[in-house]
Amino acid sequence: MMNNHPVGFDMTLGTPLSWPRIVEHLQYIKAHGIDQFIALYHRVRGRERDQLRWGDEIKYTIVKFDDEHKKVRVSLRAKDLLDALMASEDVNRSLGEENRSLWRPEFAAYMVEGTPGTPYGGLMSCFNIVEYNMRLRYDDVSALLRPNESLLSISFPALGAPDFTDPPAVPRPTHPDSVGRSVFYPDEAIYSGHPRFHNLVRNIRGRRCEKVAINVPVFRDKNTPSPFIETFEDAEASRAALPDHIYMDHMGFGMGLCCLQMTFHAVNEMEARWLYDQLTSITPIMVALSAATPIFRSYLSDVDSRWPIISASVDDRTPFERGFVPSASDGYSKFNAIPKSRYDSTDCYIYPCSVQYNDIQLQYDEQLYQRLIAGSVDEHLARHIAHMFIRDPLQVFEERIVQDDQKSTEHFETIQSSNWMNMRFKPPPPDDPNIGWRVEFRPTEVQLTHFENAAYCCFLVLLTRMIVSNRLTFLIPISLVTENMQRAVRRDAISTQKLYFRKTLAYLHTPEGKPCPEGRPPAEPEPEPYGNNVAEISIDEIVNGNTDFPGLVPLMLQFLNSADVNAYTRCTINQYLSFIQKRARGEIWTTAKWMRKFVHQHQTYEKDSHVPDECIYDMMKKMDSISRGEHCEKLLGDFKKKTEQTELTRLLLSINPKRWICNDIMYDLFRLLDRPQLGLKLALFSPRFNALVNKHFNGKAELTIWRTITICKDIGRSKPELLVHGKSEGFPLPDHLLHDKIRFNDLQIWYIDDSVITFLRANQQIWNRSGTKLELDIEENPQIWDAFSREIWPIFEQNIRHLSFSNGHYLDNLRRRTSPTFFTDLTQLDSIDSEYLLPDSIADDGPNATAGQALSKWLNTPTKDGQPKQLSCYDLSESPNIHWIINFKKVFFDANTSSASYIIRIGFFESTEIEPFEFINERTNEMLTFTAEEDNRWVLKRCQIGETIQWEDKISDNLNNIKFELYDDCIGPLSSPKAGQNNAKDPLEMNAGPSEEQKKK
Repeated sequence: MMNNHPVGFDMTLGTPLSWPRIVEHLQYIKAHGIDQFIALYHRVRGRERDQLRWGDEIKYTIVKFDDEHKKVRVSLRAKDLLDALMASEDVNRSLGEENRSLWRPEFAAYMVEGTPGTPYGGLMSCFNIVEYNMRLRYDDVSALLRPNESLLSISFPALGAPDFTDPPAVPRPTHPDSVGRSVFYPDEAIYSGHPRFHNLVRNIRGRRCEKVAINVPVFRDKNTPSPFIETFEDAEASRAALPDHIYMDHMGFGMGLCCLQMTFHAVNEMEARWLYDQLTSITPIMVALSAATPIFRSYLSDVDSRWPIISASVDDRTPFERGFVPSASDGYSKFNAIPKSRYDSTDCYIYPCSVQYNDIQLQYDEQLYQRLIAGSVDEHLARHIAHMFIRDPLQVFEERIVQDDQKSTEHFETIQSSNWMNMRFKPPPPDDPNIGWRVEFRPTEVQLTHFENAAYCCFLVLLTRMIVSNRLTFLIPISLVTENMQRAVRRDAISTQKLYFRKTLAYLHTPEGKPCPEGRPPAEPEPEPYGNNVAEISIDEIVNGNTDFPGLVPLMLQFLNSADVNAYTRCTINQYLSFIQKRARGEIWTTAKWMRKFVHQHQTYEKDSHVPDECIYDMMKKMDSISRGEHCEKLLGDFKKKTEQTELTRLLLSINPKRWICNDIMYDLFRLLDRPQLGLKLALFSPRFNALVNKHFNGKAELTIWRTITICKDIGRSKPELLVHGKSEGFPLPDHLLHDKIRFNDLQIWYIDDSVITFLRANQQIWNRSGTKLELDIEENPQIWDAFSREIWPIFEQNIRHLSFSNGHYLDNLRRRTSPTFFTDLTQLDSIDSEYLLPDSIADDGPNATAGQALSKWLNTPTKDGQPKQLSCYDLSESPNIHWIINFKKVFFDANTSSASYIIRIGFFESTEIEPFEFINERTNEMLTFTAEEDNRWVLKRCQIGETIQWEDKISDNLNNIKFELYDDCIGPLSSPKAGQNNAKDPLEMNAGPSEEQKKK
């Protein structure tokens, strides 16, 4: 990123050398590669104060759907598309016009790589256009596709399966001209527009002295053969394939997968080294959060990430380097038992204060290390470079062996760019004064939607800014980063794995206890017993915090509170960060989990770990629809793409609503007309226009505010503002009734103080007339709950038609502060979404009742109009809660009097053990039915015999939809006396302890 040719995919033309020819020049190339780095380093080491910029690279797969045979294949048309895309770039460049995107080839003939036309700047407002630019890139390629072709930001799950390419191509494992000699992956699937890619495949196989051997554990399902063993006619494949593993044998199985990579510009060399180290410990977290690759060669695996597959796919270590033989006979292997592939996690930190965490024996070329030291490169960076140079170059052009080391860095880059580690430290190029010191974040899996990819990008950018600004350190021993990477790729790692991470927050300090100066760190690191500050914690705790560690996202929110961020940008950022938080909690599924669930529920899957063609076809069709805009709640929750919202009138922001609605209706009606046409239209129309508007408001019509409206308090503002999604500036919060004929489709309240309460009370007519859907997402903070229960709850309690919350703590807080029977006191409430709280079989709302019992009491209390109560909830346990179902049956059979009618829609994580039923209680003249819906959803109904009741979606069309999202820093001055004091400490204080409420938890 940040240049026209992504590092590692050099577009230089020439005659590529075969591996035996490269061996003849190895020592020359390595020695001159070091000399080139030394020369470059001395030219750029003093470079300072570069602009903070960043960018992303997204790899896409081109697929073609065969609707007749229900099969999907990769389309080998990348070169055709790239010829058109890059020609357009050249035309724009010659005309002096800016390219909005740049396109480059990738390893496979079915892949393209897209980046923004220019890097994003250091302003926070850049976050508002990231998703938009990703959409533009997608549209640029989609416009060139043929019928039945689609562009997907996914790794194709059927690579290597029979007939997986279009046009068809057949592997030739025994043919002497075959590049990869693969049993599964044909040469035609390699990008043909440049010899680099074919030559890499050939030279990795040549250096290794055999084909690569990729063995990924197979997922063991109910009917998976035990042991799972594949048979091959190819002798090498038969030797290399392991039992209970999916075997692959070609570089394309790794380099043919897609990913999301990011590059960050630093102000100088030392900041780049600091970021390199800090982000290294973050890489396993992003691997787990972005898990999106569970299927290989059409088999379900026991990993969710491409990382171990791509690592093995370019593993060029010889048998001696892998420790299989005691001595080397090839003439070029110098290091015995190199523990990792050249594509793996980094083995050392490079910032001077970080070296105490380098706890593994680093292999490096001693001779080249001394050459670097003699060239005045410090020992920490010298070890890093010399460690990379234990690898040999894989791509050498005959015409470019002899170079001017003072001007060229090609020999250095040919080794640097083929060390594919989770982080890459990148010095400025010698020929572009606009590019400075950079670090590249490499392990993130690409996501299916632009929203998800933008969210991950913004999360990482904010993380870098927070680390640099606050000098935070997240370092752990480098050996534990390796262990974390191995855990992060496992199936459903977010829910099942704990990673090593810092227990508490820390800052970078000198031995004297002072912060390290900018640019030049102290000569010696601070001694610290780091083992005492590292623990195994869940990804949820890393992202969202626990009693000891504040959490990455809360730290970012704290950082944002001190930054210059306008309300519109803050709204964008909060949306992305909230999405990351929910995915870390497991509330929103990873792509890998979604794919697994799709396969398990497909009618063609036989629970034998093999994914049939029709299942993959249907899954890719669904993924294509989602990538085009279809909302998937499992993958996105309530979040939708930023560009989806419609235009909103400024009615609610004006003292004279009628005047503003006139203006906005005029704008929407006439925005496509030029000024003379607009004048003519208004001359004819205006006599009736005001009458029409007045009739609209004075009649029965209701104006729905479809746009997202947010009440929040921006930094530097004395009072909260009302923010209209899509508008760059916030507006003062009105203290009067806006208009009694409007309804809010999405009102989000992130801050409360006297002015917010005044606004809510002033508009009581709106909440009473339409009714309210209330969604609660409130921190466990006594001060906030006291204020909410005392000041806000009374405004809504008599107009709440639907209530949404995530667990029983919310009910306990309200029952404790209002009344134990508050649930049954809500006379209008007929629908609840309790998410992870299941109703108890015992109905009780007494003072000692549990939240589940209180929920059941509400469920069994009849409504005034006799309509059935509706409850939606989830059971996320690995196996269904059969006892919960049994208890409901027992209560039904034991009943002597009829209950209220109700419908419970419940989603199960796994529903294979559940059976539908229908029972009748003649004493009460009632029936109880349990039936299956789609996607592991079931419906439990209790009603009178012969009565027909159906689930009705009452909550979206005619209610005010209001969400309170309140955290520790979201409460301001209140005129009423405070019931308690907020003792929470600043999370940026390293020694801050937990609050009293957290201690109780």
